Amino acid sequence: MSENATPVAPVQNIVHTPGPWEAYHVSSAGWSVRMAAPREGHDRPDPICSMAWWQFDKPGIIDNDISGANAKLIAASPDLLAALQKFVKWHDMDHETMTGVEVQKAYDQAIEEAKSALHKVV
Repeated sequence: MSENATPVAPVQNIVHTPGPWEAYHVSSAGWSVRMAAPREGHDRPDPICSMAWWQFDKPGIIDNDISGANAKLIAASPDLLAALQKFVKWHDMDHETMTGVEVQKAYDQAIEEAKSALHKVV
């Protein structure tokens, strides 16, 4: 880390339903987000949330494109959080004492995790 860089405090005690999550289209009633796999001892994935984006100019009509985009973004959030935490870890590494290969490898891993998480949103 350079002498002018401010270390980022690690995020502690984040409590949320563990990922990965997935978005799925329920029906014309909107979208939902659930765990990607059932927890041990359960026969189906737990729900995270459901949503419907109502068109304000057309009462009673749901915009499934916006609902789906929101659901995909929410479903990607555990992966996006993990990628961001990797970047923070990379930022706080002691780049002065590490080899260029070590720094590049950590950076590449953070980039790949971020790309993978962003791919879920699209």
